[in-house]
Amino acid sequence: GPKGVGALYVDPNIIKTKQLIPLIYGGEQETAMRPGTENTVGVAGFGAAAEIGYGKLSESISNMIEVRKYAVEKINETGASVNLPEGDTAPHVISVRLPNIKSETMLHFLSANDICVSSGSACSSHSKKTSRALLAFGLTAREADCTIRVSLCESNTKEDIDLLCTALKKGIETLVRIK
Repeated sequence: GPKGVGALYVDPNIIKTKQLIPLIYGGEQETAMRPGTENTVGVAGFGAAAEIGYGKLSESISNMIEVRKYAVEKINETGASVNLPEGDTAPHVISVRLPNIKSETMLHFLSANDICVSSGSACSSHSKKTSRALLAFGLTAREADCTIRVSLCESNTKEDIDLLCTALKKGIETLVRIK
């Protein structure tokens, strides 16, 4: 929907028992949970997007799950390995550990082959520190420094994964490894 508009469903019992406290006070509309005038145009836009998007979202997620599953198999055949957490995973993100090749080195190699990946999460892309998430996941600082992040979207295909894996394998065979 439109930027700045969202929805939150709260069980009525939570509101009745005052277990949810507003961040900003003022006005008695919306059970005194939010002050100010509602953005009715934005709310209507959000409602329309929700009606249209639910079926498309479900289809997109199914496609990403299928492509991700294929990617995991293919990436593990390149000499790299996928950092799989236990349990469910996000359908659009793949954490790939390289065999003693710094992530920045592989990032530049893949970029020269028109493949975009990142060397960390989007929220820490400007940080020079080792990823806390990868360390918490159980990787060593060196392993975390050799990890790239592959992000998928609804338009990615198995052919895209084949291109990624071909370039990844070539990069692993070509690049200087950490001593």
